[in-house]
Amino acid sequence: MQTQQATEEISKKIDALQRDASGSADAVHRIAQAIEQIRPVFENVNGAVAEQSATTGEMSANAASASSFIASVGDSASEIDSATKEAETHGETVAKAGQTVTVFAKKLKSRCAVLLRQNERGTQKRERLPCSLKIELKTPRGTVTAPVYEISLDGILISGPEAEKLAAGQSFDASLAEIGDCRIRIGDKTKGGTQAAFERPAAKTIEKIEDKLWALQDANTEAVTRAMEAGRALTRIFEDAVASGAISMEDLFDSNYVEIAGSNPVQYRTKFLDWADRALPPLQEAFLAADKTMAFAAMIDRNGYLPVHNKIYSHPQKPGDVAYNTANCRNRRIFNDAAGLAAGQNTRAYLIQTYARDMGNGNTVMMREIDVPVRVRGKHWGGFRTAYRL
Repeated sequence: MQTQQATEEISKKIDALQRDASGSADAVHRIAQAIEQIRPVFENVNGAVAEQSATTGEMSANAASASSFIASVGDSASEIDSATKEAETHGETVAKAGQTVTVFAKKLKSRCAVLLRQNERGTQKRERLPCSLKIELKTPRGTVTAPVYEISLDGILISGPEAEKLAAGQSFDASLAEIGDCRIRIGDKTKGGTQAAFERPAAKTIEKIEDKLWALQDANTEAVTRAMEAGRALTRIFEDAVASGAISMEDLFDSNYVEIAGSNPVQYRTKFLDWADRALPPLQEAFLAADKTMAFAAMIDRNGYLPVHNKIYSHPQKPGDVAYNTANCRNRRIFNDAAGLAAGQNTRAYLIQTYARDMGNGNTVMMREIDVPVRVRGKHWGGFRTAYRL
């Protein structure tokens, strides 16, 4: 009975958290308070688990003794054995329930930590999050299908050749995977695709979009946490180097980018490049190797200069082969496009963005990127870019 009551109480708390998870500041504080309220419930469940385990153990001992004592009475022994197994099964079920609650508590703690940091950037409702969905549009020339790589409560980013044919200002009935029927209005075109806004979405549609945003935020939590941990480690690397005299603050913040003769795309040298070539690869390579879904992990300064890339993108340039160089020689270059500058100039706890990565020869790859700022003695140096293919 105690276990059932505790479980029901947890269920009510979880329902309340899900209703509050749309990203407002009040919701974030309610989540934090709910964690404290749920903690005694966890203790009740753990107590119930311990109590059930003790009862099961006692029944097992008694059953063993009884079976020995009445060995001649086959039917009774069989009934006791069956009851014992049933009790053991029940005990295992309760134990698993306790473990599930513990896992939930850890996940909730992680979610809350990320949400609190996310609140620095505004509410989840207005944030565009990377996704990988399909949309069917009912157009005058028939139903067309296109990929969707961003979603927010306001709208989506439609990509692919079909998106290029959509004119700004047009409205279409559509069906968006995991959301359902909706109506969208075509907006501006970007390098990554065509922006589209939801037109007068129904309450049920809004609810499904909010659920999807929460699921996407939850799916990014682990990656955000890892990136933030790496950002702190990089800050220590930078500050330890300054403290030890390996490099000065002045050289570390050098922005006099000197072109490397004959490079195409152009590569640059700075006063901190030689130090960066020695200091950054160990962490960047280890971070990249730890997750097979990652495309790259590299530091970038506030102006978009990327001194040291991952080894797979740091090959010597081939004279005259621009396509090869663009794809394979990405170190020592300045990426001052919108995504690069956003990553380098972001000063909030983290940034999640979607963009089309230019790989040369007309080839682009849609990316999901999580970026965290790096400061040296309180001064913003740039950001750590961690990217995943969509």
